[in-house]
Amino acid sequence: MLISLSSVVFLASSAWALPLAQSCLDNGPSCFPLGSASFNGSLQPPNMTREEWWCPQSMTYGFLGFSYPMEGECYDDSFERINADLQSMKRDFGASMVRVYLPYCYTTYIWENLIRAAVANDMGVVAQVAWPLNGDPLEYWQKIAASILEIFTTSTYKDIAPYVFHSVEFGTEPIGDMDDGDNFINDLIDFKAAIKPYSIPVGISEDWDRPGIMRANETEGLGPVGEQILPQSDFVHAHVMPYYHGYNQSDAWSYIESQVWWYKNNTPVPTIISETQWAWELNVLHQGSKDIGTPQYVAFWETYDANCPFFKETNVGWFLHAWKWEAHSDMGSVGPASTTTNTPIIHIVHFRFYPSISREHRLSISQAFLALQYTCISPTTKKPYIRSFTGGLDISIENLQHGFSHIFMLEFENQEDRDWYVNDDPVHKQFGVKQLTGVVEDVMVMDFRRGEF
Repeated sequence: MLISLSSVVFLASSAWALPLAQSCLDNGPSCFPLGSASFNGSLQPPNMTREEWWCPQSMTYGFLGFSYPMEGECYDDSFERINADLQSMKRDFGASMVRVYLPYCYTTYIWENLIRAAVANDMGVVAQVAWPLNGDPLEYWQKIAASILEIFTTSTYKDIAPYVFHSVEFGTEPIGDMDDGDNFINDLIDFKAAIKPYSIPVGISEDWDRPGIMRANETEGLGPVGEQILPQSDFVHAHVMPYYHGYNQSDAWSYIESQVWWYKNNTPVPTIISETQWAWELNVLHQGSKDIGTPQYVAFWETYDANCPFFKETNVGWFLHAWKWEAHSDMGSVGPASTTTNTPIIHIVHFRFYPSISREHRLSISQAFLALQYTCISPTTKKPYIRSFTGGLDISIENLQHGFSHIFMLEFENQEDRDWYVNDDPVHKQFGVKQLTGVVEDVMVMDFRRGEF
C-alpha cells in the first residue's frame, strides 16, 4: 500500500513547501501494517498466524517509511528516543515501517526497544545484520546476528517478535563492500537456516547495478555473484541510487524507472527499494553526482512522490534514506525548515571530587544525578525531557584527566530543552545545591551537536 508523502514535512516552511502529491492510498483489509490490524498497544502476540497477520506483498508498494540509522552507542537507542522517532515518522509522514540501518549496539537492547516502540506505534520493523563501518571489528556482524536470533529464541519478546519483524537484511551492500569475502554466501545460507523456524524472510540490501558482478555486462541478466545470491534471497532490497551513479537530478527518474524494471525482469522475488537518496550539499566522504543542492534534493523526493502510480503498477515499495546522521542526505538538517535550535544537543559533564569524598558517597551522587532523567520535567509537556542520560567512572590510560574522575552524557531534543535544564529547571538546581556543595571540587561542562565542527 502506498502512502504519499504529500507536503513532505521536512521541507514544510513556506519557502520550501512542496505541492500535495496525488494519494495512492487504498483501503486495506485487516492486516498489518498496511491495513487496519493493530497491536492495540499489547505486547502479546495476535491470535492468528504470522501469515494471516502480515499484509500480502501485493499491498507493499510506494512509500513505506525511513531508513533508521542506529550508529551510536547503546544508550543512544533508548526506548524513549526510538518511540519519539517512530511517532514522528508515523504521525508526520504516514510511515508504516522502519528499516534499521547499521545497528552498532551488539545486544538485544535495541531490538527490545524497537519491538516496544513498533508495537506502540503499529509499525513493522526491517532488521539488519551489518558489517560495522565505524571501526569496530568486522566480525562483530556475528554479534548482531546472534542478538537478532536471541530475540526469537529466549527473549521476553520472542512470541511477539515474528509479528513485529517484517524481514531481516543480511548486510547492507555486502557485495560492494566485499564483506567476509568468499565466505559471505555461506554466512547468508547459515543465517537464513537459523532464522527459518520463525518464518522471517531474509535477503541482502544491495546495489545490483554492478556489471559483471551482480548483473550481467549486458543490460539484462544476472552476473555470477547475482546468480549465487538470488536463490538464497526471499526478497530483494535494492539500492537504487542515481546520485552515486553520477546522474543529474533531472535524469534521476529515468534511471530509477529502468532499474525497477530490471529488478522486475531479473529478480522474480518481492522487491523494495531500501536505499535511495540525493544530497543537498557536497560531502567529501559521500561524493556522487555534481548536481547537488537543496532544490535538487527537493525535486528528487517530489519525483518519487509524484510517481506513486508507477510503484503501484510495479508493486515496489521504497524507504527514504535516511532519517538522521547520514551526512547531507538525512532528514534532520535540510533547508530553512530546520535550524540549529531544533537539532539534538549532547551535554557532557565531568566531576572532580574532593579527595576526602568516599567511593560510596561518589556512587550515591552519581546515581542521584542519573535519576534526573526521570525527575526533570518539561514545563510545556509536563513530562521528562532528557532524551538519554548515562555516565561512568573514567578508565582512560592517557593520564590527561586533570583530576576529573566521573563523566556523564545527557542528550536534549533541542536547544530549548537544554536551556531550560541549565538555566531554570528547579530539580536540576536543587541537585546542584543539595548534592554537590562541599563535595565536588570542580565541574567541567561541554555541549556539542553531532557532526558540527
